[in-house]
Amino acid sequence: MAKTAEEKAADKAAKDAAKAAEKEAAEKAEADRRAALTQEERDAEDAAKSGGKPPKAKATDPIVVKYRDFEGKPTERTFSLDVHGEGFAALAEEFKVTNASKLITE
Repeated sequence: MAKTAEEKAADKAAKDAAKAAEKEAAEKAEADRRAALTQEERDAEDAAKSGGKPPKAKATDPIVVKYRDFEGKPTERTFSLDVHGEGFAALAEEFKVTNASKLITE
């Protein structure tokens, strides 16, 4: 026997609710898994997903990034352990990503 419009709508709503619950459970499981990782492991995973290189572990030498300022003049920015703290390498990488069109690569 053919289903009525109300029955079809109820079936669709039940399927949608089941999919939403399944998706929510998967997202919670992923969040729990990532919470158990160290920050370095999470950074490495994120870099792998984006196709980039994982950040170097515990660099101590300052990182100098050369780029062009708003006037187009060459300038540089130095990221160091003393000034920026332990996450300075990740901060330098973030700066490079957000200012990729301005970087001087020579």
